[in-house]
Amino acid sequence: MIVVDKTTGIGPTSINNGLTSKPEKKEAKGGAALNDQFMALFLAQIQSQDPTEPMKNSEMLGQLAQITTVEQLELFNKNSQLSILASMSQSNMQATTLQGSDVSFKTDSVYWSSKATDLNGEIDNQGTMHGPQEITITDQAGLTVKKITVNADENGLYKWHWDGKSDTGAMVKEGVYKITAHSIDSKAPSRVLARGIVQEIGFEPMTHAVLDGGAQFKIGDMFKTNSKSK
Repeated sequence: MIVVDKTTGIGPTSINNGLTSKPEKKEAKGGAALNDQFMALFLAQIQSQDPTEPMKNSEMLGQLAQITTVEQLELFNKNSQLSILASMSQSNMQATTLQGSDVSFKTDSVYWSSKATDLNGEIDNQGTMHGPQEITITDQAGLTVKKITVNADENGLYKWHWDGKSDTGAMVKEGVYKITAHSIDSKAPSRVLARGIVQEIGFEPMTHAVLDGGAQFKIGDMFKTNSKSK
């Protein structure tokens, strides 16, 4: 007795015709390649099944449904990748508009290159600081390489400058440094910022800004843009 599924119209005759026919060869890419591979395995499974215990219609439909699932997942992944690339491209384009701007950066991760000469900044007073502040510069190992005492100027601003030298007077090695600040009197932490004119925007290994003086900062560490001159 020949069993034909009423929903799909699939039966042994149509399957055999599919096995014996020779479709025109086309180069398959992406989802088409996955479909071809899946159908080849599926038809091979049907061809080699036990005639006395043929595959149930529900099983057949379930396996055919997997093709659609694979296609949908592949399309979703492709669209997600395109969305990420588009977002990255837009972010990079926005970053390039910072070139020539006066920008302040957080100093949790400062990359000091071999070409860097100096770095300027300020401690964000916000009208709450009184007395001298101490800046501490540490390397990636957490070792202190430089301490700088900063006093308020006539305008109440705590501006600081680093020439790239350690407390011993030697130039520090190329690498990542962290700059923190605290009140000498109360030991309370203060927010320290690096500030400069963005000379260059780079994209490897991540999007970063190069300030005048050569120090580099991740774009994600940008704190604010400054409209007034330093």
